[in-house]
Amino acid sequence: MAEALVTEQPQATRDRVKIRSKRKEAMKNGRSQWDAQWQSLKDLVRPASPDFYNSQQRGEAVQNLIYDGTAGWAAEQLASGLQAFLTSPTDRWFNVTVKNTPVQFISHDVQLWLELVSDTIYSHYADSRVNFDPMMHELDLDIIVFGTGNLFQEWNSKDKHIVFRSHAVANCFIAENENNIVDTLIREIEWSGRQIERRFGGLDNLPPKLRAMLKKDNDPEKAYNFLHSVWPRKDRTPGLEVATNMPWASVWDCEETAEEVSVSGFNMFPYHCPRWMKIAGETYGRSPGMTCLPDIRMVNEMMKNLIQTSQLRIAPPIMMPSDGFSMPIQWKPYGINYYEPGSQDRIEPLNVGGDAVFGIEFLTYIREQITRCFYVDWLLLQKNNVEMTATEVLDRREEKLRLMAPMLGRLQSELLGPMLKRTYTLLNSKGLIPDAPEEMAGSSLDIQYVSPAAKAQFGTRAIAADRWIQSLTPLAQAYGPQVLDALNPDRYAQESATWHDVPRRVLNSNEEIEEVRSQRQTAADEETALEQAKVESQVGVDTSTATRNIAAAQESLTA
Repeated sequence: MAEALVTEQPQATRDRVKIRSKRKEAMKNGRSQWDAQWQSLKDLVRPASPDFYNSQQRGEAVQNLIYDGTAGWAAEQLASGLQAFLTSPTDRWFNVTVKNTPVQFISHDVQLWLELVSDTIYSHYADSRVNFDPMMHELDLDIIVFGTGNLFQEWNSKDKHIVFRSHAVANCFIAENENNIVDTLIREIEWSGRQIERRFGGLDNLPPKLRAMLKKDNDPEKAYNFLHSVWPRKDRTPGLEVATNMPWASVWDCEETAEEVSVSGFNMFPYHCPRWMKIAGETYGRSPGMTCLPDIRMVNEMMKNLIQTSQLRIAPPIMMPSDGFSMPIQWKPYGINYYEPGSQDRIEPLNVGGDAVFGIEFLTYIREQITRCFYVDWLLLQKNNVEMTATEVLDRREEKLRLMAPMLGRLQSELLGPMLKRTYTLLNSKGLIPDAPEEMAGSSLDIQYVSPAAKAQFGTRAIAADRWIQSLTPLAQAYGPQVLDALNPDRYAQESATWHDVPRRVLNSNEEIEEVRSQRQTAADEETALEQAKVESQVGVDTSTATRNIAAAQESLTA
């Protein structure tokens, strides 16, 4: 749906711009307590992210406050692990399925269509132009460090594909609805004059003050402040399909000129705002970085002190008498210093004291605390335990993933679910989703996650079922095969295929299964008939031989 560019600015329009600007300032002030924590995390863990107090200049060195890189390294490890376990770049991590319908009740044709839909969506995510994998890594880092992330998904009308963008937490302000679901976002952004012209189609499409400012400045690289506001639109006209009547309003404002630049909308909320974990009553999430922030500060300060201690030990201050030496003092190797004959004074190093060994041991302990907080101990499980078998490594890793179920479940409900549904809607509206079978009419679709993290959650079902079947074997031997009547082999095979994410293309439909069994039964019946014919033929031969033998015996007796 094309956006409506606003070139005329009546008083009502200017008033709306002021209202949105005031709302942004209120939302910004409301999260000021978060900004203090986030700024510390930005300085010590993720220095490349935007500054929360706008005190950082572009190109300024951002790592001057970091003396220990443990937390930054650990955050990178967890972000990489999340991407591998939740949204793997190499394997499809979701299935589209029919809502509230067990797989055994879905026809084979529908299952094949569902798998085709899943492959279609995943193939778009794998397209480098979509920018999915890089943006997911940036998003994961924001979630891990700051507890909140912001991912924007829209349709690129020019190149005909979806595009993802991860926006910095520092520039985004969010609000929840009555169900604690984020449905409003205001984002600050700086655009150069050249970017503004390209985004809105030229100077003639801009409001008068902004157009005049760009012409006056005549600098294509000068930056200007814009706001992008998205919120649920209340004053809608039912049935009117225009950009300004969509369920979610989308408005671009220029803050310098207090002008409304464009108005449009979305059918679905285009921003995905996941939180790592959340406390009731709070809007923004909490992160592993916030949990161990005291340790991060401590290890940073300790490393700074250890560096100073090492410098003092390598090049300690010296003590020397106030006279009796020829100046200047020679510090270079093999330098010669002269003193007066008979003087007992010498140039001596100052004993700075301090137990560096204890400091290093304590520093190591705090570092381990930080890496555990970021779950690095189980991410690197296989590397650190070379004596463990591959099965033991997988079992322990799945156990850790199950312990992370609350956080992973929140990411699925706040990020992956809405993201996949919006992707399906966008692709379907552009005719890129294959036509559904007729029997799908009236059915709703749902998402089933089959990533390593999801498999760890429902993998217990497969383990429990396998153990139950194993327990039936001795019972059947002790009490007879009727014990196995409780097992439905066909249903178990179908469920097992679901648990292990077996592609539906390699499975037979119910009709094909019946055909295979019919052919097998026919072949068995034919084999049985052949064996019976052989037996009967042999019986006939034996009877004929016996008759001849009896006749020969009778003739012999008569003779």
